[in-house]
Amino acid sequence: MTTRGQWWIYCISPYCIHYYCSKFPDQGASLLAPIPIPQFQEWIDLDLWQAAFRPDIPGDQHVPPRLGGLLKAFEAQRLEGRQPVRGTWTLWPAWTPAADKTRVVFIDNLDSFSLNVANALTKLGAEVLMVPGRGPTSPSVEEVLKVRPSHLVLGPGPGRPEMSPLTMAFAKMALRGLPQMPPLLGLCLGHQALGVAEGWRLSKSALGPCHGVTEEIWHHHSGLFSQLDNPARMMRYNSLVLEPPTGTSKLQVCAWDASRKLPMAIEGRDGQVYGVQFHPESAGSYQGDQILRAFLSLRRSSF
Repeated sequence: MTTRGQWWIYCISPYCIHYYCSKFPDQGASLLAPIPIPQFQEWIDLDLWQAAFRPDIPGDQHVPPRLGGLLKAFEAQRLEGRQPVRGTWTLWPAWTPAADKTRVVFIDNLDSFSLNVANALTKLGAEVLMVPGRGPTSPSVEEVLKVRPSHLVLGPGPGRPEMSPLTMAFAKMALRGLPQMPPLLGLCLGHQALGVAEGWRLSKSALGPCHGVTEEIWHHHSGLFSQLDNPARMMRYNSLVLEPPTGTSKLQVCAWDASRKLPMAIEGRDGQVYGVQFHPESAGSYQGDQILRAFLSLRRSSF
């Protein structure tokens, strides 16, 4: 977000900016306080950033290697953020998208990063309608489809995907390949909803929870990953993971974590349904915007 040309950071992993701000208690910095990036840059010796690529540096000069990817991520976000926002987001039910815009319905599952996702999509030129995915104000599938979205995003959120009936309903419809369904992307909980809808098991990760960590994501350059580095570096916030079945499935795993054991992305065999366990909208997800851009480039002939 910008205010009069000044950059602000609101959601930061403890492993990046807060890690360094803790070295300056006299500044009163905290994870929850917005910090102007120019001020942040004044606090930090840039040589420490370079140490992320030099594990040979001993003692307090050493920066955890996982921060190396954040260097590229923050620089990419800084350069991308200079571009004007070309779209807008609106709360359900009011929506009058421009005829020439990509029309994205975002199912909001009460995640703290929901607006970050919406803003990331608007930066790519999308008109975004934020639809409540839980609670008494959540609309029906039929009501949502009446607005004729060009794309559908199942957002992240706390708990299990079964806690969001609307998310699960769209996940099941997408796997059935119904003609009225636009291309669909599941993020974190939305990704898990796709697997659960297909009968995959969702359970606690054998490697433990992973929150606010930028990690290597290995993939086979298919679908949304076709133009990404391999491994890519993406920000994870999850404790549950999908377990693919041994038999046939409408979904296939297309990306894994650094251990090559945990599924980090899935794709439908028709090229219209995708899910990612990580958060591509995060400042710590280098090339995360390319995931979203590739998704928005998908088209269904009926739209």
